[in-house]
Amino acid sequence: MKRRKVFTSIILLVVFLITLHREFEPVEYSRLEMLLAIGQWQAANEETEQLILKVSGRKWTGSIAGLLGWENSLKHFPCKDLQTIDQLWLKYSDHHFGLSVQQQIFQSFDVNDFNGDWFGVWKAFHERVGWRYMFQSKGKPEFDLNAPRGHLPSPHWALAAGGTEKTAPWMSNALYLLQRVEACELSSGLE
Repeated sequence: MKRRKVFTSIILLVVFLITLHREFEPVEYSRLEMLLAIGQWQAANEETEQLILKVSGRKWTGSIAGLLGWENSLKHFPCKDLQTIDQLWLKYSDHHFGLSVQQQIFQSFDVNDFNGDWFGVWKAFHERVGWRYMFQSKGKPEFDLNAPRGHLPSPHWALAAGGTEKTAPWMSNALYLLQRVEACELSSGLE
């Protein structure tokens, strides 16, 4: 009986140490940089989605259960990681794409011009950055520099919270990340 308890304790300790190692494993950005450097925008967009999920400690769930904890994860997204992602997109797109570009565009809208309707602001923002495809059944993002300024990275990572392109949860998550960009004082350098 005592041997069994010791064995169980050892197993639990090993599981804990593996989990701890994964949690503090450094995030590697070299793949994202390589994809951006060679203009592989779609693959870079997908890599960005994976990095956002990894850094925030989330997994792609595709269900409403994925909503739990997203707000907190995004409101505390490490500025260093956010800056790294943003700087890579800015550098290789010549400031055409990036999270700070998106945040700057979003900030250019005044909610008063929309009678206090935040959804109206969000919809106008989508039009400006070319995300209207999110509301179309067969729409897809554009993966080249002819896409509107701020088009990439796309907000598909936010769908991990659950819902579909036509539901609000992903919009809230994308907004939380844009708010975090502002809080981290990231700048596209083109004000």
